[in-house]
Amino acid sequence: NIGFAKAKKSDTITVSVTHIEPQKAASYANNIVEEIKLLVQSESNTEMNYLQLPGAAANAVILLFITIIIIITMTKFIDIRKEL
Repeated sequence: NIGFAKAKKSDTITVSVTHIEPQKAASYANNIVEEIKLLVQSESNTEMNYLQLPGAAANAVILLFITIIIIITMTKFIDIRKEL
């Protein structure tokens, strides 16, 4: 038997496993806990990636404006028609 319980006042999850052989019960419980840890880590990494996107978007917009200013400045000083 496998049981899960969440504490009322905290985010603690209790995993309980019963089996005729105590070693198998411990092994099953440990495997379940490891899988939960991997899921939580994966979710945390995904959230961190989403948090980094606004900064990257802001950098891209700034780079775009700088590029446009450079192009406008160059066209003020260089007559492209004469160069071609």
